[in-house]
Amino acid sequence: MKTPANLEVDHRDHNGLNCLEDNMRNCTHKQNTANKKIRGNSKYHGVCIQNGKQIVAQIRIDNKHIHLGTFKTEKLAAIAYNSAAIKYFGEFANLNLI
Repeated sequence: MKTPANLEVDHRDHNGLNCLEDNMRNCTHKQNTANKKIRGNSKYHGVCIQNGKQIVAQIRIDNKHIHLGTFKTEKLAAIAYNSAAIKYFGEFANLNLI
């Protein structure tokens, strides 16, 4: 990749060892961060279970958490996250597979 000094290389499948051309793309640091792996106590990206019962969806934009709402199921929270991720991150959104 001929990545300019002000950009980074993003691996679409999150596997840094998969350096096939169709898996890599140039991006800003912010875009690369948007495409990170799932972390937390839910199987869905952007979903958190608080106090063992309340299901919350949130997204992080410019180092700020944006509350997307509370939901009855993790799946509904994941759908809300997906909508926000597409809005804020576009093609770099790391969407939940529902």
